[in-house]
Amino acid sequence: MPGISVVEDAIKGRLTAEIAGVGALKKSVPKPDGSTADVPVQVKSYPRKPTETLLKSLAAAGCVLVRFAGSKYGKIREAGTLRVQDRTMFFEVLVVDDSLRAEDAHGGIYELLDLCGERLTGFTPAGCTCGIELVSDEYLSENNGAWEYGMLTSVKAQKVREAG
Repeated sequence: MPGISVVEDAIKGRLTAEIAGVGALKKSVPKPDGSTADVPVQVKSYPRKPTETLLKSLAAAGCVLVRFAGSKYGKIREAGTLRVQDRTMFFEVLVVDDSLRAEDAHGGIYELLDLCGERLTGFTPAGCTCGIELVSDEYLSENNGAWEYGMLTSVKAQKVREAG
């Protein structure tokens, strides 16, 4: 059975590969000297201390944050000399942006949320027994123009060990 960090890293890797190069999602961000720079959407683990200032900074360029949201386990069953237990792992994909719609120069949070779901659906991280499924998505918060939406996903794995 893959560990939590292994699956989280696989999800981040998939999203980085699939959305980092989407030109419509790049944003022009002001630099201290007054010029601007085109910045691609970032994909990261959810921060340890997600302050309002940090989320506002991430929203300026657009960011996808991934975090483990828990597991559910099935009953242990015998399969010959083995004991098998199914595990459904839940991961939340949080999208942070300062725009809701594609009316700005970039795609906006709605497009990014849809794209993340599209690119994760069916993706099977190493060690998992089936592809990622989308469970739900929802508005989470808005703080000083930093919008946050969350998408709950699930993926299945199995713990297998010798009986006895």
